[in-house]
Amino acid sequence: MLSVVAVLAAVNVWASSPVSLEASAPLLVAAGENFRIEFTVNAEPERNSFEAPTFEGFQLVAGPVTSRGSNMYIVNGSMEKTEYHTYTYVLQGSAKGKYTIGSAAIAVDGKSYRTQPVTIEVVDEGGSQQQGGAAASGARSADKAIGAN
Repeated sequence: MLSVVAVLAAVNVWASSPVSLEASAPLLVAAGENFRIEFTVNAEPERNSFEAPTFEGFQLVAGPVTSRGSNMYIVNGSMEKTEYHTYTYVLQGSAKGKYTIGSAAIAVDGKSYRTQPVTIEVVDEGGSQQQGGAAASGARSADKAIGAN
């Protein structure tokens, strides 16, 4: 089975803004293998404002599946609640090569947030175990900047 390293990209847009958008996807997948890409925003998005990226080079197997949740913390008597919304897609890479998944966008409180494109390499199953292990042991990562428009 293919070892994958997840790219986790979360950057606060501005120091004064608590909103962040996060993209999570493997850097390396085997041809014909299904994998997930998730887009998570840590705030209440405007209704129907999520714009999915383009998935050129990949076959869309399922999605979007949307979920939401919240966490509540009490620190020194002060309560803090965080909320998140996640959009999950299942994709499959059919042909060997490097492919770029385009930007996703979402609106929160009248501001638009957009991810940078994510590059994923599709390899033959035989070569993926060797390359995937090297990627995992080398702690490959690629943070993607997020911006507000």
